[in-house]
This record gives sequence, C-alpha cells and structure tokens, in this order.
Amino acid sequence: MSDTPRALSRRRFLGGTLAAGAAAGIGPWGPVHAQPARKTLIYAKNEDIGQLNPYFVNHGVFEALNNHIQEPLVRFDYEKRAWEPVLAESWTVEDGGRTWVFRLREAKFHSGEPFTAADVKYTFETVVKEKSAGPIKANLFMIESIAVRDPRTVAIRCKGPTPGMLSYIQSRPSIMSRALGEKVGFDEAHKKMVGTGPYKFVEYARDEHLVMERNPDYWGQKAKIERVVYRPIPDNTARVTALRAGQVDAMAQVAPFDIAKLQQVPDITLHSVRAARIHMLFMNPITPPLQNRLVRLAIHHGIDVDTILKTVLEGRAFRLSQLCGPSQVMTHDPDLKPLPYDPERAKKLLAQAGYPNGVDIEFHDYPAYAEYKPMGLAVAEQLKKVGVRVDIKPLETSVFRRRWFAGELSFYFIPYGNVAEDASAFLKAYFRSDQDRRSRYKNPEADALFDQQEAELDTRKRQALNRRLMRLLQEDSPAVPFHNPLYTVGTRKKVVMAPGTPTGGEFVWFWKMDIA
Repeated sequence: MSDTPRALSRRRFLGGTLAAGAAAGIGPWGPVHAQPARKTLIYAKNEDIGQLNPYFVNHGVFEALNNHIQEPLVRFDYEKRAWEPVLAESWTVEDGGRTWVFRLREAKFHSGEPFTAADVKYTFETVVKEKSAGPIKANLFMIESIAVRDPRTVAIRCKGPTPGMLSYIQSRPSIMSRALGEKVGFDEAHKKMVGTGPYKFVEYARDEHLVMERNPDYWGQKAKIERVVYRPIPDNTARVTALRAGQVDAMAQVAPFDIAKLQQVPDITLHSVRAARIHMLFMNPITPPLQNRLVRLAIHHGIDVDTILKTVLEGRAFRLSQLCGPSQVMTHDPDLKPLPYDPERAKKLLAQAGYPNGVDIEFHDYPAYAEYKPMGLAVAEQLKKVGVRVDIKPLETSVFRRRWFAGELSFYFIPYGNVAEDASAFLKAYFRSDQDRRSRYKNPEADALFDQQEAELDTRKRQALNRRLMRLLQEDSPAVPFHNPLYTVGTRKKVVMAPGTPTGGEFVWFWKMDIA
C-alpha cells in the first residue's frame, strides 16, 4: 500500500506554488502568505500531526508543535539539566511524596480569559475520563484527586508516593480552557486549540499545513517571528530538495546520510545535538516466535548494531547498551554493557527454542524516519545468516501509526523522545503489563520492579531498582536498544537559531528564533 502518487503530485504542486508565489507575496494556501511584511518561517517536518486532539496522541511531532500554542505545567530544560517552570511557577511536595502542589503563574488564554487552577483541574480530570483522550491517559495513571486551593494553586494527590511525577506531566498534557470546554464540549474545544502559548492557532489542513501566528499578549518572551507555517513533507528527498531550493526556511530531522551533502551548500546551516530520543527494535510478542524469550535473544545476538550505526547512519549516532540513555540518570545503569553480536550463539538459541530450521518474521517499516528502511534491510541481511528470515512490509505513515497504536505490529523500529532524567513513562508504555495498547509484553518480575521504583522516595534506592530493571529487560530482550541520534535541523542562513536549539528533546522553539 502506498500513497506515492498522491504525495508526489502534492509536492510538485506545493514546490511550484511556493517558488512562484514568493515574488507575489502569496503562497499555496491563499491568504496564509498574503502579508509580505510579516516575518514568516516555513518549517518542514517528516510527518503530519494527523489531527488537532493534543490528548489523543503521545508523540513528539504533536508535542513540539502543541507546546507553542497550548502549554503544560512544566518542561525539561535539556541544556540546564533541570525542570523548567511553564504554567507552574513553582511546586512543592507534601504527604511524603503523595501530594504535589503547583503554584501557577498569571497568564491569559488566547481567548482573553485568565488562566487559573480550575483550568488545570478541568484538563487533568477530563483527560482521565474522556475516551478521546487516548494514550495521554497513561501519563496521569497515578492521580487520585485534584483540589483547587485558590485561583493560583492546585494540589494533585496521587494514589501513593510518586517521585517521578514531573517526568510524567512534563510537556503534556497541555492545559485547556475550562470555560471553552464547558461551553462547546471537550471534543470541540481541543479542535480550536486555544491555549496560553507564544503562538496562536490559525488553521490546519491535514497533510498540507498548520499555521500559527504570534501571541502579542504572551506572558513570557515574545516571539520575533510573526507567523510559522508547519509543512509536513514525508518524503525525505523532497524535504531536502525543498530546503536547498529555498522553498522552506528550515527542516527538522536531517537524515544522517544527508548531512554531508547539505554541509556543502553555502546558504544552509546545520544545527546538531545528541538527542535523548531512544531508538529501539521492538519485538511485540503477538506472534508465537516472539513470545519465546530464546527467539528474542537469538535476534538480539544476531544483530551487529555497531556496524549498522557505522554504515547506515555513517557514525552519526550514539550506541545504547540498554533501553535508555545516559541522560536518563534515574534509570540508566552505567555499568551495563550491550549484549554482544554473536551469530553462533544466535543459531544455538534458535535451535533450543525449537526452530532448528530458522523462523520467519514480518518487519514493518515506519517511513516517518528515513533511516529506518535501510536499517531494516541491514537487520534482515544480518539475521538471515543466523536463520531468521525477515519479510519487510512497507506501510504508509498513517497506516503504521494506526496499527502501531492498536498493537497490531510485531517487529519494527520505533523511537521514543523527550525523555528527561527518568525514563519510566517510556519504559512503562512498552514493558509494563497492560499499560499501553502498543505493547503486549508481560513480565511479572518487571511489573514488580516498575511498581517498587514508582513509589521509592530514596533516590539511590530508586536508581538501584531501575538498574535491576535494565538488566532484566536486557536478559528477557523484548527489544534491541539501538541509539540516541545526532538530531540535526537544517536552516537557511537567514534563520537565526537560539543557543541550545534544537534541544536534547528535539524541540525547536520558534519564539526563540528570528529571521535576519
């Protein structure tokens, strides 16, 4: 199944109209570009946000865009390695780690209504109860009750001590206006994207663009760029071509194998950072072979990760020894080494598992990441030598996402981003029983460690529990950890990037940028 003809005609159309419209001061979407005096940034990304419900999805594309319009209580500052107050100015912990009290800042929604503690209570409680809130519910699993102490103070009581609270609510969920939600209903309110952020929502056309414009009444640093046009271009080659041709001002996620060619273009600047995003090869146990630990171990030992990172990613990646990175200091075990590449051991493990003649497995490619297809081909070639025959199945991004969130895919590369010092939220989504529909993995011992570390207030004891968890997951091998990426954003020379941009969470903050 492919959408290539449709996507190609759209790119040709957009490419032509962008080039032709530049001199006329208009663009492919009519009035969006009809203000030539405005500073406008056209920003290309590898995938579309899909829809306007910030609570239905839990992935970085929406998270990064939505944080410009609607805001969370806190974010993680990857450069300072500290929690960044956003709508919460400060916070304290009461009841032995069970109650988190947030002091809120003075701010206004784009509609003009004041932001208060009642909006936080409404948002969190609605996300928990509404079916359309989707995966974000998992981030609020610990909440027992929410109390408004005064207009600028909200107390969130958890079911038990929750030392990792900030990791779960950082960057999401964004806060919705209670007045709007009660007036039009939750499902209609989120489509309007009324928030408190530095940009206001203007319009969204699926697979075409999202437009936002500067909020002149923003409580924080005012944006210099007046209008941002987010343009999804799924095809990696088309995205690079658009940047080189000046049809877009910036593009996210430059693939490792495109960096060298873009470095030769005088009018383009590349901005790179070691990102905290975790790339892994997940083995969802929904088929008999992957339900067998020995088969999973065989696959793990049968993959030469170092060679793939060196060749396919041209060395522009950082090998992971476990299912988190060194920046996740609460979770990472610095003494844990990666499982070695050992094809002979892989063959023996397959035979012990009852597959002396090998095994057949389907691999589904996630096209939003250009590197995943060649990485998948390399994995298939290596595994063939140990008796694992991999059938690569390409999917459209939208189809992959639908089947991924439904837990229908068994063997695939997947990333998990914006993971701060504590990887619990990511790890629980995939490796805690019945936590998330995307994963069918179950391990009672892992569940017990998750629950123990979740309630442990002593930092060293909690780290020790998480390190035991890292070793257990390596031994059981529900996934092969691959790498942290060298995340790269390409811009035209006229775009001024702020220090620390992009962030380790792969965020590009438009309000901190400028156009010379």
